[in-house]
Amino acid sequence: MSDDYAALITTIILAALLIGSVQLASLLRRFVGAFVESAQRGVNAQNSAIDAIQREEDPEPDDLEAITVAVRPGRVLRKAIPALAAAIIWLGICGPLVWILIKVLFWSATHEPQTDPQLAKASFYVTAGAVAVLVIEGMVRVVAEALRNMKRALNSYTPPTREQRSKLFEALARHAGTSSNEPDSH
Repeated sequence: MSDDYAALITTIILAALLIGSVQLASLLRRFVGAFVESAQRGVNAQNSAIDAIQREEDPEPDDLEAITVAVRPGRVLRKAIPALAAAIIWLGICGPLVWILIKVLFWSATHEPQTDPQLAKASFYVTAGAVAVLVIEGMVRVVAEALRNMKRALNSYTPPTREQRSKLFEALARHAGTSSNEPDSH
């Protein structure tokens, strides 16, 4: 461990801690928000259902479903588990980072500190692991979002009937015939 290495590793640890603490707060907010949102929907649905009953009408099925979800937190928990799991991972990353940061700062604060190869190695491994998880987490988040978007797109797809498909191909053929005569704009 040298003074230069301590300064470098401290800077990297602080950057990783900043990102990790922001991620942790965001994930915990998302986890808690799922329950708050469900509870709010349940209260609104209950009020709507009671209003319908007072008008001597049947409550809307959507209202009854929202009430059911609100009183069964397990259903909300299943949706919120990914945020909680990610928050636990970030907590597991931030804890060792804080621990190693304190050790490096203590080493730096010592008058004429001895070289400490174990601290240098430990700080390297903890910091490298945290940065690796940071990068991997970003990639996983992008892939998960892409998969969600693909699933949404596939769920909204309605295959055309044979007649619709035939008319579509005819329109495409007419379009190809008219657009091939036009100069290429690229």
